[in-house]
Amino acid sequence: EVLPCSSIRSERLTIALPFQRVPGIEDLQNEAARGGISGEWSRLLLSYPERLLPSIPLELSCLNLAQGLSLLAVNAETVVEYGLFAKSLAGGVLPLPYSNGMIGYLPTESQLREGGYESEESGYYFGLPSPFAHSVEQLVKGGAALLLQRGISRL
Repeated sequence: EVLPCSSIRSERLTIALPFQRVPGIEDLQNEAARGGISGEWSRLLLSYPERLLPSIPLELSCLNLAQGLSLLAVNAETVVEYGLFAKSLAGGVLPLPYSNGMIGYLPTESQLREGGYESEESGYYFGLPSPFAHSVEQLVKGGAALLLQRGISRL
């Protein structure tokens, strides 16, 4: 099937994704004396206190290539649930994680409740101050819906 020609268009949206908490300097100093990944994480945050913010920006970009073909790029490692959600909003949407940077692993609300690597431990490796707040899934999905609506409606 040949897709009708259209102008290439792009839309971008930045969403502040909140963390559950921001550790205090004293807590980090106590943890820094320990070995392992939690000690390394504490030393990293003490060395780069600008990372101790209540949120991190998630960049969402929509690139419309043709009618019925759009790319939804995200600067995070996303789980399949986010891609399926984007595809459910509009046909022809291809999700692209790891785009325009990489803030870390982006779990769903149910993964945050369950715990484990994706929701808790991966933050150590990305130098995040804590796990994401449970509201991130709602924020991500709301932002994706808005961005796709804006981008696709302008074709």
